Amino acid sequence: MPRKKGITDENIVKMYTDRVSYKEMSEISGLTARAILNVITKNGLNATRTGPPRKHNVNEAFFDQWTNEMAWVLGLIITDGNICPTNQSFSVSQKDPQLLEKIANLMGFTGKAAKRAHADLYTLTVCSKTLKDKLCKLGVTKRKSLTVNFPKCPQEYLPSFVRGVIDGDGYVDNEGYTVTVTSGSSSFAQGLLSVYQEWTLRARIRTEKTNSLNSIYRVVVSDRESVKKLADIIYRNARSNCVLKKKKYVANYE
Repeated sequence: MPRKKGITDENIVKMYTDRVSYKEMSEISGLTARAILNVITKNGLNATRTGPPRKHNVNEAFFDQWTNEMAWVLGLIITDGNICPTNQSFSVSQKDPQLLEKIANLMGFTGKAAKRAHADLYTLTVCSKTLKDKLCKLGVTKRKSLTVNFPKCPQEYLPSFVRGVIDGDGYVDNEGYTVTVTSGSSSFAQGLLSVYQEWTLRARIRTEKTNSLNSIYRVVVSDRESVKKLADIIYRNARSNCVLKKKKYVANYE
């Protein structure tokens, strides 16, 4: 079968690493499965599988450029996300399925969140080696909870990133006097504290031990004025990209 016009070796290798099936690659490229295998091995890859066909579309350029939307989603993934160690996927879990729907819409993902059995929790799973690799470059790695660093986020997008962190793993008391983010990573906690201090908020880190004697770090913003100032900063460009219940408490809306 002749190769279709415009299809390069690079195109074929990318389809393979993105886990496109041989059948779909053949339809796109015009090559037989054997010819595709030859291209893959010629380019130094060990072709051991065909990969499942992609079931859902997703914008694989989503993490290529910083935007308020990208920064918010990254904050959620860093706190509530999981990089799968056994396949080319990542996931985000939340009790609120509407929040996961917002993430899916922003990423152009056509899949749906699934409810976990025996748990009041929903999980959105995205299969894409390209996006998984880009998240790893941004610091979201396997078993990240104890090791993740605070990302090098441009100042312009820090409010949206911090909003994502608070939406993912933040606790806001009902009176709006404290906002707490808990992390197992000292480096991430220190990075978040530095941002709070740059914003001249009253903030501190409280270190505790778990039952397994691991350290956890609670980054706390306290007093009403500091919490209100935090709300003014992080919700400035939020629009609907936030957890509305937390926004209500942080901003102390009645």
